[in-house]
Amino acid sequence: MMFEGRATMILSFAKSMRPYDASHAFAVVLTVLVTFAFVSLRRRSSMPQAAQRTDRVVAVLVALGWLANFVVDALPGRFDIGQSLPLHICDVVGLFAIAAIAGSWRPARAITFLWGWSLCIFAFVMPVITAGPWYILFWSYFGGHGAIVLAAAYDAVARQYRPTRADLRSALVALVIYVLTIVPINMLLGVNYGYLGKVDGDIRPIEMLGPWPWRIPVLMLIAATLATLLYKATRAKQPTAPTLGTPIATSVVRVDDAKLNGPSRSRTM
Repeated sequence: MMFEGRATMILSFAKSMRPYDASHAFAVVLTVLVTFAFVSLRRRSSMPQAAQRTDRVVAVLVALGWLANFVVDALPGRFDIGQSLPLHICDVVGLFAIAAIAGSWRPARAITFLWGWSLCIFAFVMPVITAGPWYILFWSYFGGHGAIVLAAAYDAVARQYRPTRADLRSALVALVIYVLTIVPINMLLGVNYGYLGKVDGDIRPIEMLGPWPWRIPVLMLIAATLATLLYKATRAKQPTAPTLGTPIATSVVRVDDAKLNGPSRSRTM
């Protein structure tokens, strides 16, 4: 009986997942460990060449995570026009995450950090799948979203990225562009990418924000607020101009002693 009980427990862990159960905890812990390993490796790199190699490895892992998530959703028997196109917010952030790590493109780093930590992290807080580690869907889902977490943490902790005011503007402008692009697609296809579509009878916390389309600006306001709070908590220090009465020691040009004291006497033999 004890063996059967343990076997049932293991089978349940492997084949199904519910929020905050053992399978969910396993995914979170694994993501944290992988992220910690690469952040530590990058921070210990004493040579620029070694740091660049680590950057390339992380960029490849992020790309593989995005690709796996897309391919599994597009497999025959799984393809769904309302879920399988790479149009969800995390699909878009995943592409920017690749550019952020591989090319250090500033707007991509801003979107990866501000959107990744304020929006995509909810894929771990409130997962939308029920498959356990036995199924490839479990690995593609947490691999794709874990890649964003990896990129955002790696860039911030290992490469010392800090958002500036311009970065916040870039992220907010990108948010507006995303909404203006996705809403017409949702209306045309009758789908719900980015949770910005019209859904009937779909019980989600988003439904509590009001009827469609009036909840769209509410969602945008929430996303913008989260990104702004994250920016304020982690922003880069802005250079300050010297004020009146402050000695500007760094602006004084050192004059050669020879010009002040005249030419020095040369020693004669």
